Amino acid sequence: MRIETTNKPKPKFELVVFLKHVNHNQNMNKIYLGLLCGLVFGLLDIIVMLPMKYPDARRKAEAISSAFIDRFAIGFLIPNLELGINPILTGFLVGLVLSLPSALITRVYAPIIGTGAVGGAVIGFVVTLI
Repeated sequence: MRIETTNKPKPKFELVVFLKHVNHNQNMNKIYLGLLCGLVFGLLDIIVMLPMKYPDARRKAEAISSAFIDRFAIGFLIPNLELGINPILTGFLVGLVLSLPSALITRVYAPIIGTGAVGGAVIGFVVTLI
């Protein structure tokens, strides 16, 4: 018995290939992609915040849950928003604008705005791959 193999290159981004395979309903795919990007971005932000010191456990829980909600909203909106410009720029702008209120309230500008803008641009890049 002879097994024939093809010389197809292996995909570099297996998640992208999976999401392209699930592309039966474009609107539903955007919702799933938004949920996935929001969850991943929110969880990454939580991981970054866990080692930080806070005055008490309640403030730490408030800060982490607030950051997760902010990042989830950014991740969910970018795939579902069409501004007629490059999705990377859309992601950058959405991440920047949605990070501003938290940065202004906490007076911690660079890390919050920077993470939101760069994370939004990365999510926009993922949208271009799909």
